[in-house]
Amino acid sequence: MLVMTKDKLVVGMPFIESAVHRVTEILDSYLDHVETIALPLPRNLCYEIALAGLRRSDATYSDLNEIALRYMGRAHLRVWRELLVKISQMVNQYPHKDLNCYLSDQSYIRSQEIGYRLAELVLRYRITGGRGVKPVEWIKIYRSRDDQTDILKSVRSNDLIILDEYKLFKNALKTLKTHRKLLAKKPLIPTPVELLDLLLDGEIPLDRIEDIAGFIARYLGEYIVTSKNYDEAYQKLIRDREYTDFINDLDLNIYE
Repeated sequence: MLVMTKDKLVVGMPFIESAVHRVTEILDSYLDHVETIALPLPRNLCYEIALAGLRRSDATYSDLNEIALRYMGRAHLRVWRELLVKISQMVNQYPHKDLNCYLSDQSYIRSQEIGYRLAELVLRYRITGGRGVKPVEWIKIYRSRDDQTDILKSVRSNDLIILDEYKLFKNALKTLKTHRKLLAKKPLIPTPVELLDLLLDGEIPLDRIEDIAGFIARYLGEYIVTSKNYDEAYQKLIRDREYTDFINDLDLNIYE
């Protein structure tokens, strides 16, 4: 979803392959009109990809894989690889553009570790019918992720801001005074895992944790594992009427 502010472009996207493709198209459209760009990628990954692009202007996916795999797993790389190639090309085509890759170098590694731990909980949840996992276990795992409270502060001066998390996008709409919305990928909804983030912030009552746990188990244990990619899993999620009704019941926006 493309949202235009007075001086900025704020892009909210689900973490799926087709959204990254659309973000790459947005960059193509707006690079002539912006000077600074904020991306949800590790800082030194962008630096190394840019250096690789300077050394070889026609760098391909395979040329950049070895670099990217030091910062993220293959599943994350499959989502971001088109944009990584674009970054390697930008340094030659637009050498004066300023890239602000605002994530820590360990962010995706930590995210992968949290994913493994969530998968263990989902397995135990499904085996025991939910009885074998205490609500606090879901919260404890997600609380270990990177602190993101300063991200909006770090990107607010940039001209083009790309956000791949529902909560960040939601908060950006409040703080960056947006005035126009254009669709890039619709709809944008929080995944069940992202609901944990909103719960920790107090935006969702704690007594909904058991409902959230059930949807996490469905999303990770059914939609993710039976899909060929994140796009397919996300399509299953947004077609899940019970889940979208739950989002509405929580009074959360479905951006479309």
